Amino acid sequence: MNYNSIFKNELYDFINYKKALGYKYNCISIINKFDKFCVDLKAKEISQELYELWISKNDNESNNMQVKKYSFIKNFTNYLIVNGYDNIYYNNDYKIKNNSKFVPYIFSDDEIFIIFQNLKKFEIKTYDGKDKNNFMLLFTILYCCGLRISEALNIKVSDINFENKTIMILHSKNQRSRIIAITDNLIDEIKKFVEKNNISKEHYLFHNKYNNKYQYSKVNDIWLKLLNNCGFDNSNHKYRIHNLRHGFAINCLNQLENKGYDIYTSLPLVSKYLGHKSIKETEYYLRLTKNYSNKILDNVDKYMGKILENDYE
Repeated sequence: MNYNSIFKNELYDFINYKKALGYKYNCISIINKFDKFCVDLKAKEISQELYELWISKNDNESNNMQVKKYSFIKNFTNYLIVNGYDNIYYNNDYKIKNNSKFVPYIFSDDEIFIIFQNLKKFEIKTYDGKDKNNFMLLFTILYCCGLRISEALNIKVSDINFENKTIMILHSKNQRSRIIAITDNLIDEIKKFVEKNNISKEHYLFHNKYNNKYQYSKVNDIWLKLLNNCGFDNSNHKYRIHNLRHGFAINCLNQLENKGYDIYTSLPLVSKYLGHKSIKETEYYLRLTKNYSNKILDNVDKYMGKILENDYE
């Protein structure tokens, strides 16, 4: 991408800086928009008026776009100030709400059972003959641990502590790392999987014959084929892999509530386990629990045995 504004060099440096920190930083469209926004500036200054004009919502922009614009300018101006630039306005106190009404789909008990039963007999003819077992374990981890798909694909054998029954999730979203605890059954199946496939510590748990980790596009392709095989109509794209994580979060909150724990005092624990940046992200699920509370209790405990039983031949 070629930038033309007075901040063009700073924009290139900012992108490289973010990538050096480990961020993918794929918001090129926002940066390109900002470059065009600043194309007539004659000095490397960002006034409060300019700052607020940039984050204001245009008639043809969504609320989500406004949130992205604010996120960018907040980070970019902070970067400039840290690097010694003068006359740069910075404000971390704007409250721009994303009014998205998106509600994730939560799989029912029966749907989860159908998915894993079909996965047992699903013929997957990609990469190598071991893929069937790979995907059975991958989707089991996603469902039973509530990981983001990127987190599961980044797991290396060295991240797994078989003695303590934990997995270290490194440099995930927002560059946050955490340790998650997993069940006895699941850690045993992971150990069998590693030993049977002779996976060394430095390799990814889910990798192809070239020892490269699985890519999301491949996994999503398998997911879509699996849904079709299960007879689910996904024409409206409501059945997403990420819904397994949403279901896990709802299960956690429901189980805590039914065991007599105070949900609000337990939120920090759930938030840490899920790798959320703040409790506010986890509070989002409290509203959803009211809709699903009586239907998906104890899914993990109930189906764990059925999912893992004789799956890794």
